[in-house]
Amino acid sequence: MTTMHGSSSRWLLRGDIDGFLGLGLDSFITILLAIDLCRGVLGFSNELITGTVLPAIGASVLVGNGAYALQAWWLGRQEGSCHRTALPYGVNTISLLAYVFLVMLPVKAVAMGEGADAAEAARMAWQAGLMACLGSGLLEVAGAFLVAPLQRWLPRSALLASLAGIAMGFLGLGFLLQVYEKPVLGLAVLAVVLITYFGRLRLPLPGGLLAVL
Repeated sequence: MTTMHGSSSRWLLRGDIDGFLGLGLDSFITILLAIDLCRGVLGFSNELITGTVLPAIGASVLVGNGAYALQAWWLGRQEGSCHRTALPYGVNTISLLAYVFLVMLPVKAVAMGEGADAAEAARMAWQAGLMACLGSGLLEVAGAFLVAPLQRWLPRSALLASLAGIAMGFLGLGFLLQVYEKPVLGLAVLAVVLITYFGRLRLPLPGGLLAVL
């Protein structure tokens, strides 16, 4: 998070530790899921996963978060604001599942149906995934020019409704159910998060770090 106090900028605040832990844990789980899907569903070799997929994920996360941090810092300086937070960047779980099951797996099945061996089919699936990511990125760049008109024409609730629904139904509900599967552990951690974030209780360590510990 980047903030402004007078004319000086601050790159690290107390809340950034919680944000780092949340982003790091989410990225770690998503990367484990990506490895499992690449190996178990798509049949990628260990060489392809460790030599290409994982380095690419690491580079994209590093560059993406760095770019967003610079944008937040620049915006804070322009506005003289102390309430500007960098958007977290990482692997999108929903997009990952869509690319694997709707793009890469069908390409692999077609390739093997046409006589390609497992290694060649996996390579073609990987290339199809790259093209899908490129196409998605180009669409996002083109759509960026429509953001300002959409913000003027549509109410904010309409823009955020689909995102909130996905977050609550697809991402949050599963973890909430897991809390009640092991209530002694799950509710204790949930209580720490609620008290520190919503109760404004000052503890020696950030709430996110305490929850992880």
